[in-house]
Amino acid sequence: MSREIVSGINDISTLIKADTVKIYCSLAANIRNEVIIPKIKLAEDLKLVLILGNSLYDRLVDEFNAANGVPSAIADGTTNADGINYQELYNKCVPVLSWWSAYYSLDAIAVKVDEKGVNVHTSDYTAEVDRASYIDKAKQYRTNAESYTEILQCYLQENLSDDEDYEDEGNTEEGKSTFGIFFSNKHKRKGGCKRCK
Repeated sequence: MSREIVSGINDISTLIKADTVKIYCSLAANIRNEVIIPKIKLAEDLKLVLILGNSLYDRLVDEFNAANGVPSAIADGTTNADGINYQELYNKCVPVLSWWSAYYSLDAIAVKVDEKGVNVHTSDYTAEVDRASYIDKAKQYRTNAESYTEILQCYLQENLSDDEDYEDEGNTEEGKSTFGIFFSNKHKRKGGCKRCK
């Protein structure tokens, strides 16, 4: 990769680091961070913003930036005016972002697109996997991502659904966004989901 592109990718601001994704999802340490960073941003934009809602997501990012990106320094609800424990919220978001980022990274890890076209990444120490194995790995990553997403949704419902910033805006159809937070159909049922109990 050219230095300008790598520099541009490394300048993308994300809530977690590429190494965090590698640790949570058991990805090889030699996978270039430049492959994972755009996928973290994609997971933030496509998943986390939808789950948290724009307002809460923006406040979480502000608290993260105010803590200079140090998770243990994020406001824990005792000193901030809104009383939200952003540190705990951040910790609930980390596995969600990690697994969705890994899921979105699979194609970039498996293939390389360059001036020669689309090529499979291989080395002297690896063997090409078949389509079925690739699909199985993608399903595993997606299942983990969806499970952690549900855990985050339970946390939000239990801890933030009474927050006045997230009052129901008349959107009461099941599976739709309410309280500024997306709750799956399970969370709209009487009694909630299994993890919320």
